[in-house]
Amino acid sequence: MEVLQAFRPLPRGVFKVPKAVIQHQPNPRQMDVAQHMAMGGMVIERDDDDLPVEFGGEMQTLRNQEMERDLYRSYFARFDNFIYSRPAKRYLDDLNTNGSSSADNCSGDVSGESNSNIIIGDDNPLALPGPNRITVGVEFELSLAVSRSWSGLQDPHPNDGRWQSENLIPEDETDPFYRLSLRNLVIDTLRRHGLVASKTKEMEIGLDGGERGWLQDLNDGRSCPNLPTLMLWQPYYRWDQRKSRSENCILAARDMSTQFITFHDNNGLELHRTRDQTIEDFSIQKLPLSVHGLDRSIRHDEQVNIRGEIAQNWLDIIRHYQDGLEAAEEGSVDSKCIQVPGADPKYFSWTCTVDESMAVSEVLPRHYEIPGDSILPPANPSITLMPRPPQLYKWWPGEVKSPIYDYDDPATLETLRKACAALRNTYRIHKPMAVTETGLHIHFGQENGWTLLQLKKFTTFWLLAEQFLETLHREERSKGNIYALPLRDSCSISAALFRHEEDPRVRENLPTTRNRDPQRSYEYTQLMNMHVPVDLPAEADFPQALREIITEVWQYDTITGLSHGMTCSEEGDYGSVMYRVRGNKRTGSEPGVMQTLEVRSMQGTLDADHVWRWMSICQGMIRFCRDSTPEEFNDGLRKWALATETLAKVIGVPEEYFAWFEERKNERGYFAYPDADRVNWADPFMVPGFADVYEGLSTL
Repeated sequence: MEVLQAFRPLPRGVFKVPKAVIQHQPNPRQMDVAQHMAMGGMVIERDDDDLPVEFGGEMQTLRNQEMERDLYRSYFARFDNFIYSRPAKRYLDDLNTNGSSSADNCSGDVSGESNSNIIIGDDNPLALPGPNRITVGVEFELSLAVSRSWSGLQDPHPNDGRWQSENLIPEDETDPFYRLSLRNLVIDTLRRHGLVASKTKEMEIGLDGGERGWLQDLNDGRSCPNLPTLMLWQPYYRWDQRKSRSENCILAARDMSTQFITFHDNNGLELHRTRDQTIEDFSIQKLPLSVHGLDRSIRHDEQVNIRGEIAQNWLDIIRHYQDGLEAAEEGSVDSKCIQVPGADPKYFSWTCTVDESMAVSEVLPRHYEIPGDSILPPANPSITLMPRPPQLYKWWPGEVKSPIYDYDDPATLETLRKACAALRNTYRIHKPMAVTETGLHIHFGQENGWTLLQLKKFTTFWLLAEQFLETLHREERSKGNIYALPLRDSCSISAALFRHEEDPRVRENLPTTRNRDPQRSYEYTQLMNMHVPVDLPAEADFPQALREIITEVWQYDTITGLSHGMTCSEEGDYGSVMYRVRGNKRTGSEPGVMQTLEVRSMQGTLDADHVWRWMSICQGMIRFCRDSTPEEFNDGLRKWALATETLAKVIGVPEEYFAWFEERKNERGYFAYPDADRVNWADPFMVPGFADVYEGLSTL
């Protein structure tokens, strides 16, 4: 039986379903058709191949007595052996004793018994005691100008004054150590500006996780920058005739390794800037001459073996120390970070990696405004064929990631501003441009996890608002961009409903509740009717296709199932929201699962104020979905869809945040920068500062 045929909403009428999917539940209290329709029950089209059975008689599924007490909870009542969970029982007890309950108290704070969330069925299980802060983590993609592309060229923008490398000009841009060097440089910059940052091992860089050298930096050049000073180091060890050969070899290696490390500290040298080749050379050249007092009776070949053993022990100690330094680099924790249980510790501090999805190499001269005097002649007159913008530079596609922060902490905005200013004040970073495909991704989480009901509400809200939200960003972000595809068109539910002939396997991601548990499916239909204004006209941006997708959303009985349903059907594609959540009714600690919603709609920028406005809108939607009662949620969606209330008012964010976006929309109704996506080559970089990337002014 086709899902679309069997479960598409139809005008009210007799509720009929195939016998094959009905599980009989004898009950003395029976509900007839009129009662069912009065309850607002979803009408389901029957399969013509089966004989219809009217809803009623022995098909009783709801208990009227419990419904009178708690209309909302009755939709979740199990048909057999009806048992209330502890919070639900407390809710009914409150009604019996006080005539009131805490049902309206659905705030994110679940720290006390009196203000706990009331669980509506098992799709919204009670959170652990404590705050339920909304967490945020930001991924900034950027295109950084590393150096001029050829040594014979002039600096393309000599008056800019920000960093450019000389030593990296001849280096291969695909060399993992080239990528690593720039990553390490960015981390050092963040640290100098007071941010807690770690040099983590990132597979995108191209080094094997077990390799040593994650702290090396080719910005120093191929020669060892510490070598001139290290040539003055003189190791020393006197052989102790009272000890065995093995003991002396161990002591000699230990003492001289301590001397080596101390020499670095005393002379202001960073050990990771001492090349491995220098260390190996010293083990061969310096250490053999530094062991004094060997018994002359020892044969020459034996002395060579002794010195070799000492050198190897010394190398092992130094390498172990280097490994410790690299491990320590990954253990930094920002004091403002929310250490969510189960989260990867790499998200406890600022980190950086490379992102090959950015395509500066695909930018052509026609994408720029190029004033006649903006391209300088080569420094070497023998160069007759000049590269054109942007190939006058070598570029590095970087991705800087923030720790997990509390959205409501005032320090979060200031920290984002500090990071953006550190990068823009130090480096030449390309202004936003459609063809480079840089994006800005925000991971939203909840300290106590997500519930299935919260995710269903958010998914519904996002699908209804998605077309409007797209206009807050540049048009190319939602038009054919495989890194932020609209969910209403690209999710697996949409593909299964409307494009299943392309790949029948996508139907596997549809919910199976109707076949496994028709009674629970009926409950979910009632739950959807309570939350979603299903009677909205199609003109209110609620077309039939969207109704069908949302109907499927409310039929999932696990978070993992819903996550699969909202994932893009095409491998390698990314939706505007990535559901990085797994679980049954509530997300928990699960290895390798971030348990976040990753919102990917926004174009890349280092304008912290711009990011904050968008972040605030998204968190407002999340908070509204989490904290609203069914009536508030339904009413909010209805008022916004019918334009009787603004989205800002519904979700509780300042009206001026939306006004800021509206003021910057182009004639096509999308956000646009002043240059209309044709960057002036005379000034192609974000200006210093943390705010507007063109003028640097903060209006927040």
